[in-house]
Amino acid sequence: MARQKFKKLSPESFDSAPSHLPSSQDKIWAQQILEELEDRSNSLSQRLTRARQQQVKTMSKALETTKQRMANIRHFLAPIRSLPEELVSFILQIAWGNGHSPWTLAHVSRCFRTATFNSPLMWNNILFRATPSMIRNVGGVERCHTGPQLAAALQRSKKALITLTIELKLPNGGDPAIEAVYKSMPGVLNTAADRLHSLTILDQGFDYQLPNLVTKGLKNLHTLYVSGPSKSRRYLEPLLALVDKTSPNLQDMTLLISPALITPGRECWQRLTTLVLHGIPKLALMSQCLNLRSFHLHCHLGPREATEPLPVPPITLPNLEHFVTHFFPVTFFRSLFLPALVTLEIESNQHVNVTEPFPPFPSLVALLLKGRFSIDPSCFIAPSLTSLSIRSTHIAGCVITTPRHYKDCTTPSILTKLVLENVTDMTDTALTMLRHHAQISSLNITPVSSTPSIIRSLWSTALHSSAADDNCKALCPSLKNLRVKFRSPRYKQVAILGMLQAMAMVRESRGIPLESISFLRFRHGSPALKELLPLTDEGQEADSDSDQSTCDACNGYHG
Repeated sequence: MARQKFKKLSPESFDSAPSHLPSSQDKIWAQQILEELEDRSNSLSQRLTRARQQQVKTMSKALETTKQRMANIRHFLAPIRSLPEELVSFILQIAWGNGHSPWTLAHVSRCFRTATFNSPLMWNNILFRATPSMIRNVGGVERCHTGPQLAAALQRSKKALITLTIELKLPNGGDPAIEAVYKSMPGVLNTAADRLHSLTILDQGFDYQLPNLVTKGLKNLHTLYVSGPSKSRRYLEPLLALVDKTSPNLQDMTLLISPALITPGRECWQRLTTLVLHGIPKLALMSQCLNLRSFHLHCHLGPREATEPLPVPPITLPNLEHFVTHFFPVTFFRSLFLPALVTLEIESNQHVNVTEPFPPFPSLVALLLKGRFSIDPSCFIAPSLTSLSIRSTHIAGCVITTPRHYKDCTTPSILTKLVLENVTDMTDTALTMLRHHAQISSLNITPVSSTPSIIRSLWSTALHSSAADDNCKALCPSLKNLRVKFRSPRYKQVAILGMLQAMAMVRESRGIPLESISFLRFRHGSPALKELLPLTDEGQEADSDSDQSTCDACNGYHG
């Protein structure tokens, strides 16, 4: 009966707790049913886990698909998508610039990649450089990938004019992979020779038998820059000969090479408007450059060459406006007739005395003298002696001596802006001449050892002058803007600050106030000076500010 009773038991019999007491046989069979239910429970749990994982995977995949579709829709609805491809390419070209590789930009998005690869102007600025770091092992062979990239860039530039920079450098002992690239380079360049607009060759000790860089005509070449040692003659002579014959549009040339390679008689000299040379050029060459507007001579003369007169025949450059040179003797300038010269910059690495008036350049407006000069201020201030019309002068690292022709200065100069930068000394007579004979409205004094004496001289003349003076010349009535920068002990700074404050007050009482005063290297400005507005305290300046890349004297008159 117990067996018969237990057979009636089933898992469904335990949906609720049984009311009767189990027998021993019921316990045995109930234990068996429990084990079966445990196995079934484990199986259902595993199935549920797998189902959940599958469902999560399905839902995650659906979520990723949805997000991708949303991103594609946003990309499709982006404002840049409504712009023409040409305009997108133009925007990328302006925003990205020519200083970065377009290969990087092409990996940003599909739109950028399409616009980059379809825009020739994104590939018209090419830098060719073959170095050991660019060598890759392809199929067991060491290859430099710069060559294929150069060919691809030239192909993608299509018909656009190209700006190409070539760095010629070969490791010590040579490298077969790099030599193979240089060997194939002339053939690659010939495919786009007629589209070269600017060509720059930077020779860094290149010692490889490269007979020719380009053999086809360079009819659109506008700018040529070549820098290299004397052994560059092997490939530069054919290049210069090719440029002379096939480049009618060449106007800008820089040759920082051996003077032996710079020979007169070429037709290209007559077409140039900008010329930069290294070393003393042949005078016959200078006489052929009739259309020059900007002329730079990078040369350093020895002590003997800097003092001895240089006999030269008269040279006329009728269109030259900007002339930069490392010092030549005065006789060199006197042999030049430059009727259109506006800016003259002279830099000397040797100690030279400038005591004779400058040649009469009638259009000269800005003068920059930098180096070891001993300058007589009457040489550029006295118009009765020099016939100059200089309005702006920048003197850097020089000594301003006592004027020898001070008594001959009968008419005032039209000099309005004077910059004294690192001037080691200035005599009182020179200061007096600057005050009396120059209509200076802007005075910029950067760190000079004579800064305290200059300020003290300005203050003393302001103190001892009266309103009855002739136009108040002792007060420098034309002075409106004063900028002072110097490095001196704190007590000197306070003393000079007091003198400037008193001078400003005197000028204010005389009716000729300063419009602006600015100080550099002062940690804290004076409240009294700030009350004499307009006044600026520029605080402490960084040391790197003294290295200025612009010429303050030129004031926008560069050619």
